[in-house]
Amino acid sequence: MSSPDLEKELGELKSELFKLRFSLATNGLDNPMKIKEVKRDIAKIKTVLTQRELNGEEVVIKSPRDAFKYGIGMVHQHFKLVDVFTATENIVLGINDKEKFNIKKAEKKVKEITDKYGFDINLESKVYEMSVSEKQTVEIVKVLYRGAQTLILDEPTAVLTPQETEKLFDVLRRMKEDGKSIIIITHKLHEVMALTDRVAVLRKGEYIGTVDTKTATEQS
Repeated sequence: MSSPDLEKELGELKSELFKLRFSLATNGLDNPMKIKEVKRDIAKIKTVLTQRELNGEEVVIKSPRDAFKYGIGMVHQHFKLVDVFTATENIVLGINDKEKFNIKKAEKKVKEITDKYGFDINLESKVYEMSVSEKQTVEIVKVLYRGAQTLILDEPTAVLTPQETEKLFDVLRRMKEDGKSIIIITHKLHEVMALTDRVAVLRKGEYIGTVDTKTATEQS
């Protein structure tokens, strides 16, 4: 299936999933049969959404660990960090390494990533000492450390200053040049125009279509 067709299918399935959940919340609470029926439909759609082809291979993705296995990492709008841990400790937290953990070795690998893409962060700082942009950097480096080739960022500039946003975009451009695929979820059209190659448009939970950024304007 071609990429635009796949995006359209995913958009339609997600729209249907949203409608079913809304139906369950508003109409099914006092109807056991309705609850059972809608939950069954939701389960079917979730199964389809988690079964995709990746590099010609059918894969099933049901958890972040599954996603990392296929080189996909997500940076959420609300960060998931431990305040009393350092940047490095947060980045390596949860790694299931068969070898004995070596913090110095981990720090070296993390430093290589930050230097490669131009991240500006003190890896020895505790999270509670960091600015919002520094916390976001930790989250991005965390998925890169786990080998992500495709990064999904949810509203990455929502709480950044214009200067911090431009620094983030510089880093993302370097990552793109290095062969990473980057998906950004945003409602800021000027940022879409400045950074992206293609745009998938959703309105009120409905998939509208996909356009090449170079052929689009903010008005279109």
